[in-house]
Amino acid sequence: MIGPAVLVMSTIPMAMTTKAALPTAISAGSLVNRSRGCEPYPPSMGWTLRSAQPEDVGSVLQLWGASDVEPTHTDDVESLGRLIARDPSALIVAEDGSRLVGSVIAGWDGWRGSIYRLVVAPSHRRRGLGHRLLAEAESRLAAAGALRLQAIVVETEPMAVGFWQRSDWNQQVDRLRFVKG
Repeated sequence: MIGPAVLVMSTIPMAMTTKAALPTAISAGSLVNRSRGCEPYPPSMGWTLRSAQPEDVGSVLQLWGASDVEPTHTDDVESLGRLIARDPSALIVAEDGSRLVGSVIAGWDGWRGSIYRLVVAPSHRRRGLGHRLLAEAESRLAAAGALRLQAIVVETEPMAVGFWQRSDWNQQVDRLRFVKG
């Protein structure tokens, strides 16, 4: 069986940009709402971003299920627990009060930073949370030493593709992705 088509999005290597180092903390009010022009998102969005804890795994899996993300064979308690044990800062979650409303995985293998599972609850979409999660993942990867980043995006998910196309990332069209497992 052939798996889902994916797009590989990449940034220009960080060492080649003219931007200063990525910020370590980003407030919701400082983000640009790219889908509606250049107005900033309102600062009243009360999200908290933090590293996931082992007790968050069930809520993360529920968020992914409720958000209609394409499931993978590693969407289970054991796999996410292994991720958190190996790299406690890799799984970033967004809370609104006591509810998890977003997640992103910022993986670093010593060679390249990878972004996976950027998910925002349907009730919190189109408010800048996806961009805030992405900025936090980029910041953490830069702090770890990543000079080049990549993101795996399901090509058949128009909302996801649109998000990445509106970002400052570039679609890498000259590469294929092969997977095993």
